[in-house]
Amino acid sequence: MKASRQSGKGDLHVYSGGAGLLGYFAFPSSYSSALQDDGIVILFSSVPGGSTTGYNLGRTLTHESGQWLRLYHTVQGGCAKSGSSSAGDYFADTPAESSACS
Repeated sequence: MKASRQSGKGDLHVYSGGAGLLGYFAFPSSYSSALQDDGIVILFSSVPGGSTTGYNLGRTLTHESGQWLRLYHTVQGGCAKSGSSSAGDYFADTPAESSACS
């Protein structure tokens, strides 16, 4: 399916995948070295109206899209210091979290 893509690394491609993970993505910067990993793959039943109860509101695609846009988890290395955009989640206005929520 990813072999059918027809545009460049600046374009977000979304694919549906089989059972297993709700979704995963590859950064656009990986485009040239791992074309097969380009874009976002989500579990089809996680879209609105899908059969994955509790996870069928479309939030998986929203979450993975945010990460593709480099909006990292706030538990990934803390947050950027005021006036800096080179650490943590790259946004100084995001409160740091010590662990992921359950």
